[in-house]
Amino acid sequence: WTLFLLERKVSAVEPVMLEVVKFYPDYQFVVSTVKWLPKKLYDDILRGYDVKCALSQTYPLVLNAEAAIVTSGTATLETAILGTRQVVCYKTSGVSYQIAKAVAKDTIKYISLVNLVLDKPAVTELIQHDLTVEKLHDEVEKLLHDKATKERISDDYSALLQRLGGRGASARAAEIVRNCAKNGTSNIVK
Repeated sequence: WTLFLLERKVSAVEPVMLEVVKFYPDYQFVVSTVKWLPKKLYDDILRGYDVKCALSQTYPLVLNAEAAIVTSGTATLETAILGTRQVVCYKTSGVSYQIAKAVAKDTIKYISLVNLVLDKPAVTELIQHDLTVEKLHDEVEKLLHDKATKERISDDYSALLQRLGGRGASARAAEIVRNCAKNGTSNIVK
C-alpha cells in the first residue's frame, strides 16, 4: 500500500504532513523529488520519518497510490485527473496568509484547482491553522477507509473530467480560474 506526499517545492513538506506517517506502519510513503534540488535537502527534511524518495516519478507514484497528501497548485488537478484520492494541504507564513486573504476578499472560496473548477469542496483543503496532525489523519482515514468518501470523490473526479473535456482543457481550466479570481465563481463552462 502506498500513500503519496506530493509537493512542488520541498519547503512545502510540512512537519504536520510527515507526522501522519506514524499512523500508517503498513503503508509506504513516497515523495517525488526533483533533480534540480540536492538529495541532501530532502534527506534533511525527511530524517527520522519512514518516507522514501523517488526521483522525478510523480505520475507513476500518483497512479499507484491509495491516496495522496498534496500541496496546493497544479498538483491537485493532476492528482484528480489521474484518479487518486487526495487531501490538499497548504501552509505559509502568517504574513503571506493574511495578505492572500486580503487580496482574495472572500471572492475565492478555494485554493485547490479541483475545487475551483468544480466550484465546490470536492477535495478537503486543510489550510494554515486547519492543517493539524489530527485533522490530516482524519482526512487520510476517510480517503483510505470510508466508502462514501471514496464514491463521492470518484463522482466528483468524473464531473471534473467532463467539465474540463478533451482538447482545449488547459484553456478551459485557465478560463475557470480567471473567472473565479475575477467574479468569485467558476460557473462559466457549460
